Amino acid sequence: MQWTKVLGLGLGAAAFLGLGIILGHFAIPKEASSPAPGPPVTGSPAPSISAPQDLDLQILETVMGQLNASRIRENLRELSREPHVATSPRDEDLVQLLLQRWRDPESGLDSAEASKYEVLLSFPSQEQPNLVHIGEVLPSLGNVPEGSQSGSCWASHDIATQPPTVGPTGDIIYSCRQTEENLTGEQGGPDVVQPYAAYAPAGAPQGLLVYANRGSEEDFKELQTQGIKLEGTIALTRYGGVGRGAKAVNAAKHGVAGVLVYTDPADINDGLSSPSETFPNSWYLPPSGVERGSYYEYFGDPLTPYLPAIPSSFRLDLANVSGFPPIPTQPIGFQDARDLLCNLDGTLAPTTWQGALGCSYRLGPGFRPDGDFPANSQVNVSVHNRLELRNSSNVLGIIRGAVEPGEPSCRSPRPRLLLCSECPCHCILIQPCPHYLHPSCPAHLSLFSGSLPFFLWPDRYVLYGNHRDSWVHGAVDPSSGTAVLLELSRVLGTLLKKGTWRPRRSIVFASWGAEEFGLIGSTEFTEEFFNKLQERTVAYINVDISVFANATLRVQGTPPVQSVVFSATKEVEVGGPSGAELAGAGQCGGRAARGGRGWEWYSTSAGAELRLQRAGEPRKDWTIRSPGPGDLSIYDNWIRYFNRSSPVYGLVPR
Repeated sequence: MQWTKVLGLGLGAAAFLGLGIILGHFAIPKEASSPAPGPPVTGSPAPSISAPQDLDLQILETVMGQLNASRIRENLRELSREPHVATSPRDEDLVQLLLQRWRDPESGLDSAEASKYEVLLSFPSQEQPNLVHIGEVLPSLGNVPEGSQSGSCWASHDIATQPPTVGPTGDIIYSCRQTEENLTGEQGGPDVVQPYAAYAPAGAPQGLLVYANRGSEEDFKELQTQGIKLEGTIALTRYGGVGRGAKAVNAAKHGVAGVLVYTDPADINDGLSSPSETFPNSWYLPPSGVERGSYYEYFGDPLTPYLPAIPSSFRLDLANVSGFPPIPTQPIGFQDARDLLCNLDGTLAPTTWQGALGCSYRLGPGFRPDGDFPANSQVNVSVHNRLELRNSSNVLGIIRGAVEPGEPSCRSPRPRLLLCSECPCHCILIQPCPHYLHPSCPAHLSLFSGSLPFFLWPDRYVLYGNHRDSWVHGAVDPSSGTAVLLELSRVLGTLLKKGTWRPRRSIVFASWGAEEFGLIGSTEFTEEFFNKLQERTVAYINVDISVFANATLRVQGTPPVQSVVFSATKEVEVGGPSGAELAGAGQCGGRAARGGRGWEWYSTSAGAELRLQRAGEPRKDWTIRSPGPGDLSIYDNWIRYFNRSSPVYGLVPR
């Protein structure tokens, strides 16, 4: 196999190795694996020569040999073929695809199921698209309608009767793009959701433009220090520094009426911004590209905090929901940001606030007299987002464990012990705790038609998951991770169906729904099964962006899994003439994080889906990557992923 193909398989192999180590880690009693010297104690059972080991090297070799890079590629093609925002028809099609794969009679798992949660999502209006205009304010209109409070938004009907951005000739001076440029034919489909800030409120504020860097509290204080009056202004901010929603929260504290957010080429494109330097001529985000995202500050369904979004749960009134942006907010591309920012008047922005738009950034407020817009022009931000209750699905594929389920103990009150006469091993059937059922007993399996609900799974779980939804095509985020997940589950499922392998602990493959809106699917799952997850989960492995570049392996995790990660990466070769191991390769390129191999301690903002840090479980997130363009735009598609200038070109064969 060519070394480039080996690189493409490296992540899947490392993930499986880590999975295997975790499955057996600390599972064997020390006295069984390291008996004390001397004669055996009378009455002690003889050690079993068939006792499961931490890691079966023969099984590992078999799995490594069966992982197929071409299948990963085809998985990615199918997953990213069409836009699949959460709860869309294509998202539901992928739910059925996962169920079909995990129920396959030859390569499926023990069981697969989908569960739905009714959650509150935010979408732009198809009838009234979000707009950003520049217009010259007529003297008869003024800056703000009489009687309105400073910094408040104009109501939509006021804008309709007295459009504030219309010049003396009746024309709008400038309009930002409503959609991204169709560069390869995939960006003009009917299922493409227009750029918007999810959960931003509707409204149409207008005011003088100011540049607020990354929109942090310190940035707005700096503007005030410079003597800039922020009340009633529109703040132009760039991604990074603070969370998306925090930009709007910080702006509102200082009386800002609306927020625009753009992605600066200095932050993601290595400073490159011209069409000839960006997609489709390179890997980098093109000028019209817009990063979508959730501006909700918290995680999970906004209406059911700390409760699963199921019919029996209490729901908050919409007026009592916290965490939404307080003022209208809209993302734009850096092409439009350049036209706005490079025409600003005012003091020169600090050096650390400068970017790569080809001009000197100024703070405002308002436009300079010698620029492209009249000096009295103002910016209007019209947002028409709407909130909707939608059913979002999680998909779970289960491989039941072989050893720990048979332990003769039970945590439930007053268990009833029965001897199973039909099971070849005469295991103990414990009621009402059938999660201890022997997984290979036909009598036990027949009780549930081969499918066990979550609370009946065997006693210890290793979860391997990724979210499924994306803002548009989602080739990098999240489909590159799901493509690897499907191939790994296929290989393990094939061994399972042949009867040649079963793990000692249960493995749960998970595909979370509505992650892009605030980790909703995994949060609802954790809230529904919190106590069981806290007691029984060994670890959670997350693979969101599986392969994003080839600079280094970046692994984020909690401290308990660090040694497991290092052990796994030492067993995987990255290919090439040197045949270096993945652990050593992670030290190259000058991009490694703490620990020298791309290791980072996990934080809640690191992009993980399953909220197991609340349940106190060890967890890690795998990706092979380097800094690159925003993966939440319309250009995160199959063509861009396999572009010859892409850092991943050749990692997965064409």
